[in-house]
Amino acid sequence: VEQITRENDHILSQLNMGKCEQRWVKTTDGKQMLVWIMLPANFDANKKYPTLLFCEGGPQSPVSQFWSYRWNIQIMAANGYVIVLPNRRGLPGFGSAWNEEISGDWTGQCMNDYLSAIDDAANNLPYVDKDRLGCVGASFGGFSVYYLAGHHNKRFKAFLAHDGAFNLESMYTDTEEAWFSNWEYDDAYWNKDQSANAKKTYENSPHKFVDKWDTPILCIHGEKDYRINANQGMGEAGLDLLCQARAELGMPIVTEIMDVRQVPLFLKYDIDLWQIGARNTQNFNLLKEVGRAGKPVLLKRGLAGTIDELLMSAEYIMSEGNPNVILCERGIRTYETRTRNTFDLNAVPVLHYLSHLPVVADPSHSTGYARYVGPMSLAATACGADGLEIEVHNNPQVAWSDGAQALLPEQFASLMPKVRAIRDVVATD
Repeated sequence: VEQITRENDHILSQLNMGKCEQRWVKTTDGKQMLVWIMLPANFDANKKYPTLLFCEGGPQSPVSQFWSYRWNIQIMAANGYVIVLPNRRGLPGFGSAWNEEISGDWTGQCMNDYLSAIDDAANNLPYVDKDRLGCVGASFGGFSVYYLAGHHNKRFKAFLAHDGAFNLESMYTDTEEAWFSNWEYDDAYWNKDQSANAKKTYENSPHKFVDKWDTPILCIHGEKDYRINANQGMGEAGLDLLCQARAELGMPIVTEIMDVRQVPLFLKYDIDLWQIGARNTQNFNLLKEVGRAGKPVLLKRGLAGTIDELLMSAEYIMSEGNPNVILCERGIRTYETRTRNTFDLNAVPVLHYLSHLPVVADPSHSTGYARYVGPMSLAATACGADGLEIEVHNNPQVAWSDGAQALLPEQFASLMPKVRAIRDVVATD
């Protein structure tokens, strides 16, 4: 291999890189597995270091030193950690049989490989502090974290999952990559004649072992991983947190329902207002099921939906005997790219003219930037919006999603008197 450019030498020369070593570890089925050990910069073999087990995603992606803002092994190690990176079952480079063994067996030998790697490091590397072990991963790696959280026998002191698959039944219908689920799970979860691999996969979905979680876990999930939908994030645990907030503050809660199978869950937690998001505005089965549930619904306009299409979606809910529908203008997709969407404020008076239903406006999702939320909130109020849906975060820079469009609490507090002033004028017009 010959290096052909030196473009970044002036940057790399300023960095003290960690050293990467290799180990061969015997697996529980008697095979040899390559494990990379990344040491922190300025490594001292006489010290004890907290150690992270890195769970690779894919599930057939290679463990490598590629640059990523999400996972960069050198940067992880630079914070004073030893990183254990097993080339577990499913990774390429060790023959097709090793690579393909993962498909249909997500919770089998590959999980044993992870534990073999961390056990070897804890028992045989004197600089690994076995009382300070953590486990991290994204995508399939996040799935691995969720699964190991219920099966680690107290090895780890902390877990971190990023965009991980949590409920495999839910993911089967949520994902935009349907081929992936059919290939990896071997079958749909509802088929009665499932293969043995499919049955094992669904029976071992991480969400079925949450009662065995005994270690702190950080769950990070956003809207940009289209293979693993955002509702794979907190799931039912998120609803429980919302209900705790409702009990403490005496404030009604609204949250988005994504699938007809979540209706019993929303009823169980008595969610006050069920939001139908832009992507589900024409999910007619969901609209009818929500209508039958009888709970108040916040119905958002579709990404490119017309006003008439929004009203027809409301009809699906109301036709099932539920009159409690609130319409939401949240911006539509146009040729304009300077804002996240185009805020169609024409829709507010038009919807009031065509319908008796209340209309709220969402200046956060429509503009995508906090600096525009205030002016557009005032504009939406002036044209007659019955309410506003505004995102607020105490530290938007570290928000898991949509931080760019979130107001600070003090900005929200400053905006509300102006909204009320305009509302008072509009209400007396």
